[in-house]
Amino acid sequence: MKVNDQFVSTRRFRLKTVKFWRRPPGVTTFWPLAAALCALVWSMSAPVSTESANFRRSTSLQSQLVPIGILFFQDESGMNAPADLGQKIAKDLQQKLAINYKDVLPRMLNAGLDPSASAAMSVEQVVTLGKQHGVKFVVRGGLLAVTTENAGEETKIGVQLYASITSVESPGDTNVRAEGSGTQKGPVAELSSVDLKAAGFRNSALDQALSAATMQLATSIHDAITAAASTTVANIKPAPDSSAGTTVETEAAQAAAADQELQQLIAQAESTLGANPNSSTENINALRQALEGLKSALAEKASRLQENKDIGAADQEIATHKQEMQTALANLTAEASTGDTSAQIQQPGGEKKSLLARIGDFAGEATSLLQKIQELRSTLRSLREDDSANQGAPQDPASPQDPGAQTEETTGEVTGTVTQDGNPVEGAIVTGQEAGGSVTTDINGLFNLKGLTPGRLVQLTVAKNGRVIGRGQVEVLGGRAAIADFQTTSRADGRIPVNAMPGVLTSTIVGNRARTPGLSTGTLKGVVRDAIGRPVPFALVQLSDAGMARTNAQGQYSFVNVPVGIHQLTVRHSGMKPKSSQVTVAAQTSVEARTQFAAADTITRDRQSLIQVSARTVLRGTVLDNQTHPLAGAKISVIQSETTVSVLTAPAGIYELRNLKPGFYIVSVYKVGYQVASQTVTLKASATEQRNFQL
Repeated sequence: MKVNDQFVSTRRFRLKTVKFWRRPPGVTTFWPLAAALCALVWSMSAPVSTESANFRRSTSLQSQLVPIGILFFQDESGMNAPADLGQKIAKDLQQKLAINYKDVLPRMLNAGLDPSASAAMSVEQVVTLGKQHGVKFVVRGGLLAVTTENAGEETKIGVQLYASITSVESPGDTNVRAEGSGTQKGPVAELSSVDLKAAGFRNSALDQALSAATMQLATSIHDAITAAASTTVANIKPAPDSSAGTTVETEAAQAAAADQELQQLIAQAESTLGANPNSSTENINALRQALEGLKSALAEKASRLQENKDIGAADQEIATHKQEMQTALANLTAEASTGDTSAQIQQPGGEKKSLLARIGDFAGEATSLLQKIQELRSTLRSLREDDSANQGAPQDPASPQDPGAQTEETTGEVTGTVTQDGNPVEGAIVTGQEAGGSVTTDINGLFNLKGLTPGRLVQLTVAKNGRVIGRGQVEVLGGRAAIADFQTTSRADGRIPVNAMPGVLTSTIVGNRARTPGLSTGTLKGVVRDAIGRPVPFALVQLSDAGMARTNAQGQYSFVNVPVGIHQLTVRHSGMKPKSSQVTVAAQTSVEARTQFAAADTITRDRQSLIQVSARTVLRGTVLDNQTHPLAGAKISVIQSETTVSVLTAPAGIYELRNLKPGFYIVSVYKVGYQVASQTVTLKASATEQRNFQL
């Protein structure tokens, strides 16, 4: 694969070889040279001393107020709270923080976003927003519940709030909850009819409860923020090497989650219009413009990644167009739910056909750009691993060097669904790149491919009756399940499905009322939470006679235009036992469903260590390219059940793994730009096995 070599020398890199390569069959094109140069330039601009950087940051925290940005809260109570309640909670929270705590500087950041839009933002997008406004933390949250209790002549109201605190400097969320209560004589009005500006609202039971809950929330937020600041101040010494790996893993997980949100939004655009192609031209055109803008912003991000330029502006553009898409889709969904049930399906006219075709094209291009961005990130990670493998390399390239240290971790997995024209595909074979890595979909079209090496892109192929119906890549990380939903469509002749790319099922399923004229329908909305009340993103929700959806980043889902009657609702999430219940959908009404996993629902993973010091086993070998040049930084992984042990090849292309338990293993070799190679090996106690690979 090697065509030419270019040698680059920097103060952090010793002699470095960057290889051009041709694309192997079945592997998506990368840009290794551009990414390599971008990694080199980035490394040259990095601070020389981590200790001095941490010291400067800690000194700043000690001498300045901590700026906090607050976004409007959203209503998650399901009680149709007044539209301005979220704004009131956020402003009251700002006031209580400002009055009671002199070491913080809270201010509002509405940024033109409504509460649902701010809640839908990924951690990466929130961090970008925070940086633009110069704050250290961003707070967003919602109203969880409002309860009413009669106590003689008085009525008691309870309020539950939550907040997510995002650190701009160390991206990640901290969640806190608060409760408050109030009483008043006589009955209270329904929450949906409360006028927050009316004189009667002041000092009412609801006002008292909100004030108490907001004060408690302010205290919890302040405690969380000052604790985070104290941790930063204490962190003057440089972190151990392992922390860098943890940071990279965290960033990779956040980036993967942001990708999944966009994949889900694109899927919703296609499915909503697919079910209701006769929506108004105005709403369709608004969606087209938003999707076109998203595609352009993704292209700009990919370009800036290649050129090692700041991507903050591109991420903000992506967030803006994401909000525009959400608004357009909300309008389309509302239009579909109020359509004429007596109308028959009609073919859209020429103008709409053109709009729908362009939306389909933009959706495909946006999905391809997301995959391109994933490839760039993967290439950059590989180059960092190359740098790690080359640190301290001898000046003579022919001299050998000891292989790197081996690491042990939990294997990765990919979970997903395979559907054709919206119907589950049973018996489809989903194959990964690991030796023996294939599973068959069940009656619901579900699959779970385990035992994968984390920290890389995995190429997947889906076949049915000997024909490939889907293929593509998905990013596999340790500690979380990657999602790959293949939604295939038939060709015009109805015989061979068109190849599908992996994506994420939409969070909103919109049925077409015109397909069943005269049939009464309703809406089911729901939220899925974990054992401590946090939203569960991308859980799989299956509703009988309506289809399958995945929850969004806030754990929410909805089924619109569902036939009235009793339906079976099943919620699945990786690592948890399925939760099933029955729900009744009534005509022209919206039903709320809440699902919460308990600690007892957790499926215990039986991950056992593969390291046994007394085993005295040795697995060693070399990794070469197809022109017999040694490959440094290739990742060698041995896999058994839920555990994998990995090591990177040294500059001479050699590797060595020691003291693994005797037994049967799958050995996988991965390096960006090359096809994965796998072998099986049986290790015996006190014995040495040699396995060489050529990529």
